[in-house]
Amino acid sequence: MVPTKHERDDVCRIGMMSRIDYGSDGFRLGYVELAKTDFQKEDVHFVILAGGLVSARDVRKNEARFKREERELKKQIRELTKRLNDDEDDDLRTELDTAADSLEQVQKKIAAYRPEAIAARLAKLLPVFANAKGDALKLHIVVSPVYDGALGEEAAQLLTTLRTDIRAYKPGSDEFHLRQAKKRLEVLTPTVSPWRGDHASTGVQRVLKDASNIRTARSPDLQVTGCFGVTLTKPEGANPRPWLSLPVLHKLQGVRVSESQIGVRVIEIYADQINPVVRTYSYKDYVAKEQTYIELPRDASPTKKRIIKAISNGGEMSLSMLVQNTGLTRDVAERTAMSLVSKTGRLRKGWPGLVFYPDSHRWDFDPRWKQTKLRFPPLNGNVVVESLVADGCLHAGSVQTDYKHFIEEMPRVVLATGANWIVHAGDLIEGLKHDLVLRGEVFGGLNCTTQERLAGEMIAKVTCTVFEKRFPPTLAARLTETKGALLSDAALAKCVEESLPTNVLIPGNHDEWVLGYGSEPLVTLASTAADRITSSIEDMLIEAGLCLMKVREIVKRKILVLPNFGRFSMPSGIRVSVQHPHMGNTTTESIRLQGMLRVAASHKSTPGCQVVIGANFHTGLHMEVYDPALGPRVGLQLGTGKHGTDFEIRKLKIVDHGFAHLTIRSVDGRVVGSEVAFYGNDPAKADLLDPKDIYNGVLKKYNLG
Repeated sequence: MVPTKHERDDVCRIGMMSRIDYGSDGFRLGYVELAKTDFQKEDVHFVILAGGLVSARDVRKNEARFKREERELKKQIRELTKRLNDDEDDDLRTELDTAADSLEQVQKKIAAYRPEAIAARLAKLLPVFANAKGDALKLHIVVSPVYDGALGEEAAQLLTTLRTDIRAYKPGSDEFHLRQAKKRLEVLTPTVSPWRGDHASTGVQRVLKDASNIRTARSPDLQVTGCFGVTLTKPEGANPRPWLSLPVLHKLQGVRVSESQIGVRVIEIYADQINPVVRTYSYKDYVAKEQTYIELPRDASPTKKRIIKAISNGGEMSLSMLVQNTGLTRDVAERTAMSLVSKTGRLRKGWPGLVFYPDSHRWDFDPRWKQTKLRFPPLNGNVVVESLVADGCLHAGSVQTDYKHFIEEMPRVVLATGANWIVHAGDLIEGLKHDLVLRGEVFGGLNCTTQERLAGEMIAKVTCTVFEKRFPPTLAARLTETKGALLSDAALAKCVEESLPTNVLIPGNHDEWVLGYGSEPLVTLASTAADRITSSIEDMLIEAGLCLMKVREIVKRKILVLPNFGRFSMPSGIRVSVQHPHMGNTTTESIRLQGMLRVAASHKSTPGCQVVIGANFHTGLHMEVYDPALGPRVGLQLGTGKHGTDFEIRKLKIVDHGFAHLTIRSVDGRVVGSEVAFYGNDPAKADLLDPKDIYNGVLKKYNLG
């Protein structure tokens, strides 16, 4: 059953975040406030922080620095005291008092890094999360022994004594029993230092493998891994259970592994659906422009405003850069910039003020202010929501293809998600190479032409089912607008066009096998689908007492046959690349999808695409990356319509069956979030073709055997 409403009793919605990293320069309370807003809008049942409450590495580094200062100051005080005993000097007395004051300040800074001080500070800083009604929610914390360390674990435990809405769980791994969905969720965080690598999934897969190796109880229904800063979603299939990973919620500083994503995720888990619906909120564009969100002080002079605007737009600046970007003289620029530096070192209320770094001779906004005071406005512009449903490797003609699941389940998902595109990412037919007929993997009698006809009929069936549900209410709404008057041909054509999803097709390597026979792939398929859809729509119109001469023309526009690595644009301006690479898969989950995303960013055939849909590897994966020019980008790698083959089993490969839906949220042609879910079927429940049906039919017809 496809989820459609939040009101269902068998759904559990969880707000997931990771690594706020208190104690690091990248800590941003403003991002946590953004998460609170998005979680409340989503009406989550509770919130989980999967590792990174505290950045133990940064705390240790800063604490060590202040302890060095403490030792140096104590040594200085001892020497001054000895000199003062020998010689009463007012200057020495002043110097001693200054050193003593400095020591007191340093010791206060050291004390601020103790677990009890961190817990007390976080208890005041962290917002109370709430649902859509405003009721307070629980914040559950699973710390990471690597990222939080013993310090973070103790701070989390102390937090529970200071805040009634906070709970601390076992470090590294703990389970959550989801009452609504009657499922078990396992939250994992790294317990050993992660490996650095180029592939986004490496660290996540290692944590999942370690958890599997030590498990003795029944496996959970879903696994979530925090701390790695990569946004991945993996369906059940090749893996015994679905899993996903989380972006981080701080400004990235020193990257340990492949961290690149900043934001939060909302998981929607249903009792009757194996794979969850996962929504991602990307905050990295906020990070890229965070300096611009700092408001100018109202009482600032025009000269000061020029200095502030220059740093706001360009970041940390030297005197030469300030002169270049403001047009002020060196003396005026330096004097003005120094006047904006806090004399006391205390945080300002309305704006951060500047700090001057003597080592580099540069000015910047006070980083401490940005950590706790900076807030971010809601997204500017209208948020456009666009959905598509995508499949790959249907392999029509194969005896392992789950025809019933495709024909019956796909229209339900299209209707439930409001998808206007159905993308078919290659290998729509099984083909005839490699003796597939002789091996019994192609249903007898289905040559390449009939396989394309079969695929065309299947696509037409899905499309017509969607149209039959959408057209009547669309027509009724248009008739209401015209108060029952007859619709013009243009108005009726618009009703048809709005109710009909667009099918986007590309050839895969199996489809292109016909090139060797002098045939063009997908021609018969597209023609069959167009004929069947046109006929069905015309029959519906006649039954409603309507007539439209342009049906075939509309249907043809709604079937896009693109070349491999082709692209199309959605009305929002979001560009989608559809790919079917001719290569095999690897055990590292993200390698192929990362490659497809890389090609779609810069290759001449698909330049500047924000969304990538690809297939051929028979495994599913959703992934998000970030490009400074393109913004957040989304990749969707699809499984297959088959339930495996003898060839794959002999290669020890288990496939991910089914298709997926992808929803993109964008503002001004730039992605701000996504939603994804995978839909597969249990092989035991699949209604598969039997290659012996023809033989058995002959036996039955002639009463043999």
